Amino acid sequence: MGNMLFNYASTYCIAKKVYMKLIIPKKYKLLKYFNLTPRPVSEIPYLGICSTTKNQNLRRVRVKVAAKYANISMPFDNDVILYGYLQSWKYFNECKDDIRHQLSFKDKNIYVTADLRLKQAMGQLNNQSMGTSTNHTIVGIHVRRGDFVKYSPTGSKSYFQKARDFYRKLYKNVIFVIITDSSNESRSWCLENIVKGSQDTLLLDSSDVIIDLATMWACDHSIISVGTFSWWTAVDEP
Repeated sequence: MGNMLFNYASTYCIAKKVYMKLIIPKKYKLLKYFNLTPRPVSEIPYLGICSTTKNQNLRRVRVKVAAKYANISMPFDNDVILYGYLQSWKYFNECKDDIRHQLSFKDKNIYVTADLRLKQAMGQLNNQSMGTSTNHTIVGIHVRRGDFVKYSPTGSKSYFQKARDFYRKLYKNVIFVIITDSSNESRSWCLENIVKGSQDTLLLDSSDVIIDLATMWACDHSIISVGTFSWWTAVDEP
């Protein structure tokens, strides 16, 4: 989901810069969830930047640099498909408000579910040790582990401890809710290294990726780790 959000936001803004049309595949996953600006829908399986809606003879342009901004030669001399890595906010910084607006959920029940999830978390923590106050600052923690553990640094126990201490000094009544994947390894790691010994921190039950995203957006602040999805969880709620 994170890579797809980066690809859409970047391609959308690049097309806008060069005064061309963004063509979306009919079965593009983001169309199901978000209020993307109406535009031509195509049979091609990729996002296309086109001068017309015929989208014939599209040239493939690969962005090889991951997690960094790469200069893309523009304007394009013909219709193109951008693919590879577009994992930088710099590709769509000029369109960030537009993108944020488009990333509102079509299904309003998603917002309801996310809010209920947080209310239940507050209730559980209140019952445990935090009294009955409802005036809390909620900080969402997204922990990315999974396959990253094998080949990339992930957030350490010390990192999450220092990040929480920062918010504890900043706010009087703060609670932390953790979102991670459903694997036993990830959930066990969070319980042992973040939740254990903390009276203000709760690991949420596993949920759908869209509900996870909405829950993070519904929080007042965020602590993120690695990965593109984690980056998007820290974007202000549309």
